[in-house]
Amino acid sequence: MIGLALAGCGGGGGGGSSSGNGNTTSAVAFAPATIAATADGTQRSEVRLVATPSAELASAKPADIFIKVVDSNQVFSSGAYISSNGDGTFNAVMSTQASLAAGSYSGQLQVQLCKSADCASQYAGSPVSVPYRVNVGMMQPALTRWDGVADWSTAQGNAKHDGYVPVTLDPAKFSLRWHWTTPLYNPPSEPTIYNGTAVTSAGKSLIGLDENTGSQRWSSYFGWPNTVNSSTDGLASANGLVYVSWLATGGNGANNAQLLTFDIKTGSQLRSASYTDRFNLGDTPASRPTVDNGTVYLAGQKLTTVSANGVVSSYGPTLGYQSASVAVDGQNAYSYGALMNTPTSSGSEGELHVFDKNTGALKQTLPDAVSYLNWVPRAHAVVGAQNDIILVNPWNQYSQRALTRLNVGGGVAWSVRGDFNGQPVVANGKIHITCNFPTRVETYDEASGKLLWSQVLPYSNDQSAVLTFAPMIVTNNLLFVNGTTALYAIDLNSHRIVWQYPGMGTLALSANGLLYVTTYSGITAINLK
Repeated sequence: MIGLALAGCGGGGGGGSSSGNGNTTSAVAFAPATIAATADGTQRSEVRLVATPSAELASAKPADIFIKVVDSNQVFSSGAYISSNGDGTFNAVMSTQASLAAGSYSGQLQVQLCKSADCASQYAGSPVSVPYRVNVGMMQPALTRWDGVADWSTAQGNAKHDGYVPVTLDPAKFSLRWHWTTPLYNPPSEPTIYNGTAVTSAGKSLIGLDENTGSQRWSSYFGWPNTVNSSTDGLASANGLVYVSWLATGGNGANNAQLLTFDIKTGSQLRSASYTDRFNLGDTPASRPTVDNGTVYLAGQKLTTVSANGVVSSYGPTLGYQSASVAVDGQNAYSYGALMNTPTSSGSEGELHVFDKNTGALKQTLPDAVSYLNWVPRAHAVVGAQNDIILVNPWNQYSQRALTRLNVGGGVAWSVRGDFNGQPVVANGKIHITCNFPTRVETYDEASGKLLWSQVLPYSNDQSAVLTFAPMIVTNNLLFVNGTTALYAIDLNSHRIVWQYPGMGTLALSANGLLYVTTYSGITAINLK
């Protein structure tokens, strides 16, 4: 495994030429130009750069170009794999050696662009120097909590579900900390994190992990005998407690659910409460809890709340299809859903319900501007910063999906159709969302809906590959996003990829500065400071 940090130079210029012939134009420009990487040292690890060739190199026949990578420190191997992006640029994939001793390595790669296999003659502007720094082995800096940053509690981090963590990060400091492999042959859930403990579920067990070391602190079994297709993806934490929403019975249409409460220090179960969850398609996880001031909000067939002493209440209309989680702000709770193939009260298939979070009174029903709502097992409302709600309607035809901004107390402010995929994240007046065909990130102005910029993500070998409701996290300066080949960080000023990690999964970011990447086999923690 490896993380790749890339630092641009002069607004994202390419690597410098060291040909010594007075020609200052590089044969190829790497964007960005400096590699800062972390590797575990036990296997060959790939790094990817985007290469733009000079006019001379671009006009040469591919069979007449021979590439050699020279590294006097022997951290990187001598070859490079080049593939076209179809737009005049190329992906350049270089690899570290298969076995490296723990430690820090720095140096410069000399990328030679040759006219023959023996490299007796090189193209103008060759070789190109690419500085690098590689930290090998798991790094264990002391964990310190960021000031003013809350724990990662629920879906997209907080009750607003905006995916925003207010910190400024330096990709050159990123390093691997630990990897935990699930022992239960069940994919782990995205963790919820509280005060140094990361809690995940796998199968019918809840597992508490030490943030510092990744070691298991406790495990609690919460399943019931004879359950069918039981599943949970629904974890939340607050005030020393972990909440688990759990489908006690399975199969299409089953929605008998439990909200379980555990002590996060010991893993001891404290209480349970029964409620009616959203309509289940057999593999749909229970709705994910949202905690606000001690009250747990659930996207059941109706808006459901569970008080601190376990009292269950339900409000509003009954919906067969409901969002993955309830969003909550200072005044309201927001639930998004519809009855499948049946017009709702507003005449639109998808609608947002706005509740007074203190009384449960239904204050407003807002259609989402799209005439059809596909089932929404992982969609939910996102609270913006301008008294608004951001929605993605996950209609199964990509071109018919919509990104919509609704004014609370008003109606649709704007709506944009496109091949959107995944939940948007919102910060500092901007909405970021992933799209397909090609896989990319798009950023919109929150107020107007104007597209501000777009960044295409590197393709996998299969250019028809699509993102599958890819999660994101946004900070003050970086956007973390899953592509089809890796996890990337994009600089919000330059709009360039400045870091990558060859593992994709659900994301969480703790107040102690650890980025969690959860895959089918386990969880990897990455130091961000």
